[in-house]
Amino acid sequence: MASVDSFDVVKIMVLGDAAVGKTSLIRRFKEEKFDGHSVPTVTPVFYSKRIQIQDQDVQIQIWESPRALGELSAAFLGKVHAVVVMFNVMESESYESIDKWIKAIKDCGQDRAPVMLVGHKVDFPSQRVVSEEMIIKKAKEHGLRYLEASARDGTNADKVFHTLVEECLATGRFEASVSNSKASSSSSSTTRCIVQ
Repeated sequence: MASVDSFDVVKIMVLGDAAVGKTSLIRRFKEEKFDGHSVPTVTPVFYSKRIQIQDQDVQIQIWESPRALGELSAAFLGKVHAVVVMFNVMESESYESIDKWIKAIKDCGQDRAPVMLVGHKVDFPSQRVVSEEMIIKKAKEHGLRYLEASARDGTNADKVFHTLVEECLATGRFEASVSNSKASSSSSSTTRCIVQ
């Protein structure tokens, strides 16, 4: 268990096509509220949240990648402990991009990183075009965990990140006992990194 003045760090990258709701789901988890007016992400964005899980004090650092995995995003992907691959169940294009994102993960040497496949925007069942059967087949094909989520109503917003953190802690994929002084540069607010 981490001491009072230290904590373990788990770094997670969220990947997916534009407009699948990456920002909305992360902010639902971080701020416990829904923002339906998110602007498109054009550079990598960083979020941070401290939680207590399995009797450990953990800081989750979440990197959201834009649609195009640029040089800077790829560099971060190579250093994270776990990955979320997100798609929108209301349109097929982002579902068809899953293979592309999985390839990017492998190309960055993250073959052993825990990866969560997340079908987002499940709160509009009448508009759904990607069936659960299709998704389960895809998840099995790549050996991935799968969850359905909604930033709008909060479905599984916490579970997505908590599940990955628990797996990282169980397998030793985290930075242990980082002191507050060492982490002083990691703001809990959102910061943008500019791709040169």
